Amino acid sequence: MTTAETTVADLASLSLERRLNQRALETFSRLRDLSQLADDRAAEIQDKFASAIVDISEVRFAQLAEYEGSFVVRGGILYLNEDPLSRLLNTVTAEYERRAAANDSVVGGSELPELLMRVFTDFLLHELRHRTQGVENYGTVQRLKDIAGRSAMAELDVLADRDAAWAYASVRVGWGNNRVEFLESFREALFLSSAYFFRVFPVTPTRHDKIERAIGVLLMAARLANRQFNSALAERPDLPLDAPLSAVLSSKRNSLAIYKGEPSKRLLGVANDADGVVELVADVTNGQFDSALRRSVDLMDRLNLLG
Repeated sequence: MTTAETTVADLASLSLERRLNQRALETFSRLRDLSQLADDRAAEIQDKFASAIVDISEVRFAQLAEYEGSFVVRGGILYLNEDPLSRLLNTVTAEYERRAAANDSVVGGSELPELLMRVFTDFLLHELRHRTQGVENYGTVQRLKDIAGRSAMAELDVLADRDAAWAYASVRVGWGNNRVEFLESFREALFLSSAYFFRVFPVTPTRHDKIERAIGVLLMAARLANRQFNSALAERPDLPLDAPLSAVLSSKRNSLAIYKGEPSKRLLGVANDADGVVELVADVTNGQFDSALRRSVDLMDRLNLLG
């Protein structure tokens, strides 16, 4: 049995479930502690995560019905749908095996369990953010798509990706005085999305909304991708490096609009085929996320949005 197959089997075992449950509860405890600090960022934790975790005392994994979506909370227990989570952990493990076999592994074997935990934490925070976005219920999501189109949910998804990355960094390194460590951790969480999440949930050419979501994550990651953090850190007051971004793609998929999401939605710039939008979309739909990230860096540089 391969390591990847073992991951699937272990997901149902008590030992792994206990470890994941412990990591989830530790994450919730840390979020609660952060929310009580005398810091402006504590208000963001309160708004986006406090009510999402207040009624959860345990995390379990189960086969959920389609109408239940990715998770449900019942009787103080968060039930995560084990199918997408199994596929996610399998993808992480299989990628490690591939790179190890090619002598190209950036993660040592002893570090793989922690990588799995980090991926799980980012996934967990994304799902819980949907509770405070008002789209916890699968039926509500489907009605939203019927009313406002799939792109409406794509925007909520990409903002949940950002907020999960922001909370991930907050939990891992806190706020303190080291902005560099925070941004490095924030970048790591965004990279987890493009490295693993979009492989588990493929971005197909027929899903305009999924393309928009992936591009939104890539544009946020692009602002940090090439930063070495070995010099003085400069950020625009109106556009910090952890700002939430989203993208709207034209029906012909040859131009896009880029928005900042908070504190109020604001258009940052527009790009077209001269800026490489067509090629960016092709990379995303072909699963070429390394190339897509490079194109995103070039696009954001042309629009003067990297800084």
